[in-house]
Amino acid sequence: MSAHTIITLETAKRRPRLSTVAALADALHLDQAHRDRLIAAARDTAATAALDGDAPGSAGATTPTAEAVDDAARTGHRDGSTATKGVRRALPRAVGDFCGRLRELTQLLAAFDHSSTPTAGRIVAVDGMAGVGKTTLAIQAGHALAERFPDGQVFLDLRGHTEGQRPLSPSAALDVLLRDAGVGSTPAGVEEKAAAWRAAVAGRRLLVVLDNAASAAQVRPLLPGSESCAVLVTSRARLTTLDGARTLTLSVLPDPEAVGLLTRVASDRIAESVAPLPVADAREVVALCGRLPLAIRIAGARLRHHPSWTVRDLVARLRAENDRLDELAVADRGVAGAFALSYDTLPADVARVFMLLGLHPGTTITAEPVAALAETDRRQAARHLDALADAHLLEETAPGRYALHDLLRVYARRLAARLPDAERTSALRRLVGWYARTAHCAATAIGAARLLAPGPAIEPAPLDFDAEDAALAWFDREQGSLDASMSTAAGLGLHEDVCRLAVARQHHLVLRHHADDRAATFLVALTSARVLDDLQVLARVLCGLGSARFDQRRYDDAQASFQEALETYLSLGQPAGAAGVRLDLACVHAEKGDHDGAIGEMTRAYHEFVEVGDHRRQGLCLVNIGEINQRRGNLTEALRYSLAALPVTRAHNNAYVQITLLGNLAGIHRQTGDLQQALRYHREQQEMARAVRAELMRAEGLLSYGDTLAALGRYADARARWRTAHELLHRHDHPLAATARARLGPVPHQDRTSVDDVSLAT
Repeated sequence: MSAHTIITLETAKRRPRLSTVAALADALHLDQAHRDRLIAAARDTAATAALDGDAPGSAGATTPTAEAVDDAARTGHRDGSTATKGVRRALPRAVGDFCGRLRELTQLLAAFDHSSTPTAGRIVAVDGMAGVGKTTLAIQAGHALAERFPDGQVFLDLRGHTEGQRPLSPSAALDVLLRDAGVGSTPAGVEEKAAAWRAAVAGRRLLVVLDNAASAAQVRPLLPGSESCAVLVTSRARLTTLDGARTLTLSVLPDPEAVGLLTRVASDRIAESVAPLPVADAREVVALCGRLPLAIRIAGARLRHHPSWTVRDLVARLRAENDRLDELAVADRGVAGAFALSYDTLPADVARVFMLLGLHPGTTITAEPVAALAETDRRQAARHLDALADAHLLEETAPGRYALHDLLRVYARRLAARLPDAERTSALRRLVGWYARTAHCAATAIGAARLLAPGPAIEPAPLDFDAEDAALAWFDREQGSLDASMSTAAGLGLHEDVCRLAVARQHHLVLRHHADDRAATFLVALTSARVLDDLQVLARVLCGLGSARFDQRRYDDAQASFQEALETYLSLGQPAGAAGVRLDLACVHAEKGDHDGAIGEMTRAYHEFVEVGDHRRQGLCLVNIGEINQRRGNLTEALRYSLAALPVTRAHNNAYVQITLLGNLAGIHRQTGDLQQALRYHREQQEMARAVRAELMRAEGLLSYGDTLAALGRYADARARWRTAHELLHRHDHPLAATARARLGPVPHQDRTSVDDVSLAT
């Protein structure tokens, strides 16, 4: 500001422009309250002078100066009107069938409560995927807030994701806002326009709804500076760099709200019907719509406009995945179109990753397999996934883990279908190879034996597991993706990878007691093994299938698989492999009641393991021979073999074999009357089971532990063990839960309970 201008202002020869006053307030670093007061005083003085014909230098003229008119126009005092006349009430009409979102609406209204949010920066950014209902919610909230902002409600579509149009530039957006505020002549630059906008609305109680924002950079210049104003922004992107903004992320609707929305949208149809919309059918419709509000509205509209359709007709149409996106379109509104607008704004490399996600067969997504798909490194893949999550084309379900909405998965698959066949096949080969190698590493980390060769090295490198817990957790999380990868590999003819995956997964599925899943896995692998014509792989897969059938208690099927595996190993001249199968066959004989046959096979297997120096499986044979003798009531032999197994298993076998053996020893000692020794083995077994978190093995041990305590007359302690066993077994839906529940009968009158031991077992 020049010295001449200052003299002119000081001598009252000329009133300052509001933009000048705003710049002066910024230069003086005034706080928000004093800044608003200064601007309001300048605005009111300028407007009064202009409208009263008392502009300085006009000597009481009735015609205001151009400068005063310009300032008055900026504030809505163009012709003596009140302060609120210059700002429009421009909210679009609220939809009449709005329902649900009560929690989110309540949060929005609370965020704009003067008493709860007294400071400047009352900005809320609502983000979410295309079609999730951001604009509908913002408009609903705007109407509910109208009384709190009597000076006006401004609505501006920033066209961040509008088909056929570029996003509105900050300069163009400010032009619209300034016109709405009644400012006739606008400055040229963005910064000057932003200052004029802040000056025009300073001190006003104004709600500004900025819909469909592309980015924080687009929104930032449009923010009023006054604490009396509030801003509600909607965007498909997370506006994490919008300083001072509170965020609200919309997800798909909960099931009851989704059904309610479908019912409201189809209300005309329902009114004409004799019966209301069937609840079960409505739930299936909203499930097929992925509980996405846009999709539900379109489905309801199609139902309403086709009187001959039943709800089951609509369900049938939506079930065809390839046609689902086409069915979810009415006139110029469609789910696919909404998704396309988000997809088309992505950078090329991020868009390619989204397209490749259409090939991912699993339901959860992490950076490493995506890196394999996209032939890039993990860091770059993680950045791409973050970008897709920020664009709400992915949902981050846990740190570093993502999921595709059902309809977005259909859309991604449609995009992936455009890829050349060779590119699709190559990407899937890399993905399956990565899962096979990583599963091999995880299986090694949890102590799995007899794995197949891991296959060729790949990029990115497979995960490295430094602890058993981490490997188990990875298997737990990736079960769905591993199932899907096996199916994909089989379809591509990658039979080696199918068999590698099945064998690598076996030990985890055993530990988790997933016999049915194990059987299904090895049935897929058996088909691939027969195609490969590799007898070594075939024998290994047959053993895996036989083991699963055994745990399913399908003993005849298990015996058939084991017998074929035995013959295959013998034809290969591999006595160690044959001995392992004899061990399995012995278990089948034992379960079928053929104890002599079981001990015969087990003894032959034991001597063969001694010959080849396999100490681990020598221990298994001794444990099993002891257990079979225990079953047939030969407790002397049972104890002899079990005690012989104890040092071998402690030196060479994993915790799970030791847990089994300790339980057997406890039971043998109870049966022989040595209850105190039985208690010692029970305690050691429970400590080991807790240490490795083997819940079902612990539960079975607690049943026996309780029996020993009951034999001692310690019924309260026994019931404590049975109760814990029941809780664990019930949690896993195990058949023995009924046995545990039956133990919890009436307590006998004579109870020689000592609770000293309770903490050791429960």
